[in-house]
Amino acid sequence: MGKIEHYKVEGNRLVRDREHCPECGPGTFMAHHANRKSCGRCGHTVSAADSAPAGSDDSVAGDSSSD
Repeated sequence: MGKIEHYKVEGNRLVRDREHCPECGPGTFMAHHANRKSCGRCGHTVSAADSAPAGSDDSVAGDSSSD
C-alpha cells in the first residue's frame, strides 16, 4: 500500500487515515491489525486495547438520548 492511500481529502483539508509511529516519527505509518498496531520499520507495537484510533470519540455531538 502506497503512502498516498493513507490520506483522504475532506473539503479543503488533507487528513491522515493512520497514525505515525511514535518511535520513527512523521512519514512512517502504523499498520492496523485486528488486535494491534505495529510499525514495519522499527517493530514498535501497541495493542488495540491500549490506544483508540486517532480522532475517535464514543460520543456523538448533538446526540441526546435523554429526550
